[in-house]
Amino acid sequence: MHHADYLGETVYIESQLDSRLPRAEAVKRLKKAAEKGAYSCRGCKRLLLVRDGQRGLYFAHNKNEACELQQSRTTYDRQTARESKNHSVIREFVHDVLKGQEKLRPGLQVEMGYIAKAGERWAHLPDLVVRFLDREMAISILTNVDRSGDRRLARKLKNRQQFFQEKGLETLWFIDEGEQVVDLEKRVMYLWESELDLSSKTIQDQQWDELLQDLSGEVSTETVFKIFGYRHAAALPPLLETRSLYYVHSTSEGIFFSVHRFLPDQRQVPFKAFALMEPYRMGIDTALSFDTNLALHHPAREAAEMERFKMQFLECAEAWTAWTKANLTQPAMAPADPPQSPNSTEARFARPKLSSVSPIPNSVIEARMLAASAGARAAMSYEELQTGLRDRFGMTQPQQMRLWSHFVLRRGLKRYERLWHLAETVETFADFEALLQQEPRH
Repeated sequence: MHHADYLGETVYIESQLDSRLPRAEAVKRLKKAAEKGAYSCRGCKRLLLVRDGQRGLYFAHNKNEACELQQSRTTYDRQTARESKNHSVIREFVHDVLKGQEKLRPGLQVEMGYIAKAGERWAHLPDLVVRFLDREMAISILTNVDRSGDRRLARKLKNRQQFFQEKGLETLWFIDEGEQVVDLEKRVMYLWESELDLSSKTIQDQQWDELLQDLSGEVSTETVFKIFGYRHAAALPPLLETRSLYYVHSTSEGIFFSVHRFLPDQRQVPFKAFALMEPYRMGIDTALSFDTNLALHHPAREAAEMERFKMQFLECAEAWTAWTKANLTQPAMAPADPPQSPNSTEARFARPKLSSVSPIPNSVIEARMLAASAGARAAMSYEELQTGLRDRFGMTQPQQMRLWSHFVLRRGLKRYERLWHLAETVETFADFEALLQQEPRH
């Protein structure tokens, strides 16, 4: 076990090491304290010893004294043996942040999963169990996924997920940051099968659903994706049902979370989805703030992302409408050739005649170019500006973030045609930023 009772409080074994000493000396002192009876079992109250094994330090009962809590911990250790070392670090951070809110939220209880369910002999155990009033949530952390083990892991996680739900628990999964892959330019999010299965449906996801329904109106779901230039993999377009994933970033500055919202698309290798927004990071205190639910979002950033998506959609829809109207005024198709026998050589190998109707655009940029050629006027979008700057300067992700957060959001430079005009007058992104510093608010 990694937790024990010390002076009436639950402590994590690594936190009991004296950081002022070399590790070997600190471990020696900790073992001596345990031998003198400093630590006891949360379950049976018996005294515990400190052992140093292959998976690091742990508390252990004396021989032949193992209790239900020890057995529960053994089950949990087998279950988490595949996880990386980062798993326990993230788990302890999440536990401590949630545990610290118990005094502020009457009715909130936070326990390690193997402690909370020790007497129930569960076959599967979450990392944490959060209780609030009459609700229980199982929180689990996933690390160390790869292609070779994904299918087998997905089956195990489905069983675990189903087990928790059958026991009446809500489920929430946090995934190590190394697993996220998003192509924001193409709005494609690539997933492991296990990630797709563990996605969540939150209040914020429901708000995105409402936004999508309001924006789509009488437009077909197919058209929604065509407007954004997204080519779905399945025969039918994805449903407008938002899901979310939460990735954990462990850095020297602390633990951060990022939220991804998407519409699931292809449910076979390669698993992919339509990315609704650019993922944003938030501190662990923001992500795990508890009122009647876990926050799991940054209110201001979430509102900004929804507004940004709305403006992108309206701009794209305007361009799409302009393209459609332009094609309605084009000359009709040339008369078809005389019918041929379906079995004739000419019919089987003949290529279709090209019509004078414009091709369907594959992206909003193509749509705007077609609309412009037809005499329609439409303002440049932020996505078009991004594409242009990447082509002209090789704009990097950090530069893109500065452009959006500092110049567009904070400084209010939102006339993108004007920004593109400035970019055309210089040769480097640094010179472009210098011009933006002098640009008055639009």
